[in-house]
Amino acid sequence: MSESSDPVHGSELPDSTDLVCATVSDICRISPTKVAFTLLTTDDEDQSKPASSLKEPIHLPGQWVDLIIEINGREYIGGYSIISSPDAPSISLAVKDVGIDPVTRWIHDSMSEGDRVKFTVGGDFFYTPDKGSALLLAGGIGITPLLSIFRYIAERGEKMAALIHSASTPEEFIYQKELEELADSSSLLYYLATATQVGSMDTLQTTNQHFETGRLSASKLQQVGITKYDSAFICGPPKMIEAGKTLLATQGFPADRIEYEKWW
Repeated sequence: MSESSDPVHGSELPDSTDLVCATVSDICRISPTKVAFTLLTTDDEDQSKPASSLKEPIHLPGQWVDLIIEINGREYIGGYSIISSPDAPSISLAVKDVGIDPVTRWIHDSMSEGDRVKFTVGGDFFYTPDKGSALLLAGGIGITPLLSIFRYIAERGEKMAALIHSASTPEEFIYQKELEELADSSSLLYYLATATQVGSMDTLQTTNQHFETGRLSASKLQQVGITKYDSAFICGPPKMIEAGKTLLATQGFPADRIEYEKWW
């Protein structure tokens, strides 16, 4: 799969393979390469007005949707991680403009408010409260499922969550203000953004954003204090995941408490 998609693994959520009809809403460009939008569920494929909210959670934090669209009478499917918490009133996605698959191209080139789509929910990369406090390591668009987990833990206010997001440039930090505000509001939450490709010190001096530079490192993990966390979730490109697993191992984090999702 491309960087805009996530692997398909099947689901642990009951009835997650049920087909859901939805209407596209709230399309918003959230970075130079990413678009976010909401799926408002409908009662059936022929209903003209979308329901205002989901009646009950239909996904676990960290799961994805198989988004089904129709182009010229033919159906196409693309897999994308959910960025919203299961407790949110609707499902939200964020998709990077990369690759030539028909669904990603439709999202970035022609998707409009009110478009009708269908989706199913799945994935075995997810958080549940029994996994305790969570350390979340994201690379690029790999932040999408971890956003859902971070938001869910923040809403519950019972466990700790630390999110480290590594992206190429500061412009690619999505929802940074929200994440900073959540982290500032609770001693249980921690957020760090780090840019791997910053052109010059002038960039650091003129931006209003708060971030560090360089890739995920042992020193960044030490800032978090990883021994406080019960589980770790990693999502990003394969090299980033391998680096994250190695760093956690060198810091003594148990391998059997690390979960990860790779792009194909």
